[in-house]
Amino acid sequence: MKGNTARDGRLNFDRVVDAYDAGRPRIPTDVVARAVERTGLQPGDTVLEIGAATGQLTKELRARHLSVVALEPGQALRSRLVRHLDEDTGFVVRGDFFEEYAGEEGPFAAIWSANAFHWVDPAVSYEKAASLLAPAGHLVLIWTHPILRDDLQTAMNAQAFADEPDFAFDPAEFTGYLHRVGAEGREELAASGVFEEPEYEWTTQAYAQDVDTYVAYLMSYGHVAGREQDERDALATKVRTTLGTLGVDRVELTLHSYVCVARRR
Repeated sequence: MKGNTARDGRLNFDRVVDAYDAGRPRIPTDVVARAVERTGLQPGDTVLEIGAATGQLTKELRARHLSVVALEPGQALRSRLVRHLDEDTGFVVRGDFFEEYAGEEGPFAAIWSANAFHWVDPAVSYEKAASLLAPAGHLVLIWTHPILRDDLQTAMNAQAFADEPDFAFDPAEFTGYLHRVGAEGREELAASGVFEEPEYEWTTQAYAQDVDTYVAYLMSYGHVAGREQDERDALATKVRTTLGTLGVDRVELTLHSYVCVARRR
């Protein structure tokens, strides 16, 4: 994905740490495994993670015995991440934005980011990432995009999401949309001139959530997290009511995962 030119909401997620922790899916194990294989990372290698949140990717990196320096500027998110990995000594957590990070623990064998790199200023992101990488190091960017089962998505679009365009996806166009934004992000990366031609892949995975977890997932989005509490509560109630009317107690989704891996030039 391309860099987000409206970065004022970077800390909105810190307002909804419980929803973020409960609702955001862990980065799929097989997705991380293939990226580790592509980059040639070995246990003990030191990697930087940008925008760690509550550890959806961090846990997968630590499961592969990588030493992780995790950047998470949100205080509440950072505290939750530390709590989750409390007995783990193979990671360091810093409260810096990537733009401000001095790179004390570098150079890094790889830099990883899941659902966060678009929040970094593109005037800084790629060149700074390259400067912090060891020779032949890699940048690994991951985004996950859930969408409801087609018939349920259509029903929710007409009811709960009628005034929520950011959630009212057209199932027939969703995959095409994702491939377009992925291509735009690769073009931005290539234009930086500091990375080789990236490799990338799309994968899909069906999964299900109970209603509470699904509502938490919706509340964890930045454009919702930035609203007042009563507005968030109203949206949550509308979603719960609509799902109840539709007789849904297990929400079926497809997770589209995108991975882009680029070697430092």
